[in-house]
Amino acid sequence: MPAFPGFSPDVPRFLAELAAHNEKAWFDANRDRYERHLLEPARAFVGDLAPLLHALDPSLAVEPRVGGSIFRIHRDVRFSADKRPYKEELAFRFPGPAGSALLMRIRPDFVGFGAGVWAFEKDQLQRYRQAVGSEATGPALAGIMRTVEQNGCRYTAQGLKRVPAPWPADHPRGELLKLRGLVAGVDEALPACMDSADFVPWCAARFARLLPLHRWLSDHVG
Repeated sequence: MPAFPGFSPDVPRFLAELAAHNEKAWFDANRDRYERHLLEPARAFVGDLAPLLHALDPSLAVEPRVGGSIFRIHRDVRFSADKRPYKEELAFRFPGPAGSALLMRIRPDFVGFGAGVWAFEKDQLQRYRQAVGSEATGPALAGIMRTVEQNGCRYTAQGLKRVPAPWPADHPRGELLKLRGLVAGVDEALPACMDSADFVPWCAARFARLLPLHRWLSDHVG
């Protein structure tokens, strides 16, 4: 696989135009742009990012292919009221074996990074609540989330209105106990290095900031 040369300046243009013309006829007419300027460099990007991600967590799945670490551009509209056929971003996912994943997306005006689990399975949710409620493991997550927010990250998740039983309503980590999934992330402006190989370590440094949350979830929830 060739080394990653950087993403073309056409990437944000393509994504912005796709958002304005999200239809099959436009995409078919611009398919060559997608394959040359987005898909081919994306494969090389994942390939060059792999050793840096494995230095953070050797168990991460890093596969330079569509359906592996690269999300398909086509949306599944079968059960959605939104019938736009294409995703208006170039997105990546690097999952660990325990459920938590590192996430990334390129949009016309920013690059987004995330880590976590969107929605816990039933058994994961039970383990999550036990770990959050425990004084042996819960304070560590609370500290991680404080650091995450201090670093400019935000977290989004599904949550309950009340702290679930058997924990009291005034539990010191009640807000975390309410969650049914947990992903922390940050969006950053497109960097000047995006058109060069320096984009790879730039991205790895952003993932490193989210690694403590990924590790906690992997250790206690997966």
